[in-house]
Amino acid sequence: MGLYNQAVTNFNVTKFRIHSNHNGKFADITQKEGLFVNLHYYESILENQIKATAIIADTGYSIENDGKYVGLIEGLDLSGGEKVELHIEDGYGNQLRFSDEKVFRIGRIRNKIEHTQNMVFVIDLVTNEFFSNELVETRVDEPFEGKISDSVHTILKNFLKTPKDLNVEVTENEYSFNAHVEKPFYKCTSLGKRSIPEGGTETSAGFFFFENYDGFQFRSIEKLLDERNEYKKYIYNNTTELPVGYDGKILQATPVINIDVQQKMAIGAWGSQVKTYNYFDTAYTEKEFLAQSEGAKGVNLAGFNLPSLPDDIIGKPTRIISKMQPYGIKQPIDKEKSKKKDYNVELIAAQAASRYNQLFTIVLNIVIAGDYSHRAGDLIYCDFPELSSDRTQVVSGKNSGIYMIANLTQQLDPRNGTYTQLTLVRDSYGRKPFKR
Repeated sequence: MGLYNQAVTNFNVTKFRIHSNHNGKFADITQKEGLFVNLHYYESILENQIKATAIIADTGYSIENDGKYVGLIEGLDLSGGEKVELHIEDGYGNQLRFSDEKVFRIGRIRNKIEHTQNMVFVIDLVTNEFFSNELVETRVDEPFEGKISDSVHTILKNFLKTPKDLNVEVTENEYSFNAHVEKPFYKCTSLGKRSIPEGGTETSAGFFFFENYDGFQFRSIEKLLDERNEYKKYIYNNTTELPVGYDGKILQATPVINIDVQQKMAIGAWGSQVKTYNYFDTAYTEKEFLAQSEGAKGVNLAGFNLPSLPDDIIGKPTRIISKMQPYGIKQPIDKEKSKKKDYNVELIAAQAASRYNQLFTIVLNIVIAGDYSHRAGDLIYCDFPELSSDRTQVVSGKNSGIYMIANLTQQLDPRNGTYTQLTLVRDSYGRKPFKR
């Protein structure tokens, strides 16, 4: 375990600098021993922005002010929105650098506990885009047409005006719409529910919009689960040795029991009845969508088999989705073309709802030695032991295999070291072969 002990302890905070909004001063916390207690950095495929949280222990000797030393809050006149530069490095040499366009800002100061000689408080760090998303001037308020991916790119660059890298996956389908003074994050998230990956069909609908260290991501579930993506391989066992072929050991694993049939039925994970109304010719239709028979056709699964349920449950829809079926919105003004359906709202709406929820069928929390190369949305390969009476430990063919990183937390503590906490999800059971 020597290598992993080094990975835990050999991290480095090379810059942790808070800039005042008012007096031009700054405090470099990395140069003041004992000032920061711990730091957590977060990413999630369910979050539109990255964020961080730090606990500060201030003894009042942080900032020089009129010939004496005072605490951070008083010396920097902290009131929120201050720039925070943060550079961290793990034991493997991977770096996360938050400066310039990636700089953090203080979003909240909370849980302040003050004594006569010291003060402990928490600062929540957010991005520039977190604030920009709230501005009236960035609201999306114009008509769009063409591929959904082009619209997302336009919203992020022309409305949100982010300088960060964009990984906007090309969509197969087009969608014309009028935005109604909507926030950029909200609009991009809602467009994901209508999106089909390039070369796909309605049965592969469903995109996530999120941010990780590499920038903003607008990605389909199908491409995120593509086994051709690079991913690392980890093992969870009861020995201190790392077997050949693995990148690291899982130090702790906690399965999250996520078998709530009633909750899954309520959100239409296995089937929905879609009611649509066509305002062009006032036609009303109802269609049943069953995920087992339609949703798994031609899609990427993390394993081999979706969870099996009794036919009297899985063979019937459990959710009602009501939608307007758009006709002729993106078509040139023409008597015949205006009658053409823009896209199949029935299948896309039901499939996207089902696919999102299928992905979280199996949830697992693991802890590994701090590794800052991981990103939310990445794949990871995990081998777990089979629970058996056999004394010879073998790899589980059901629970092992490919998982997606849904949530990621990089935890740094000067006393206890650095660890990477991952929430892993998958839609199916079965251990596919590892591909390097």
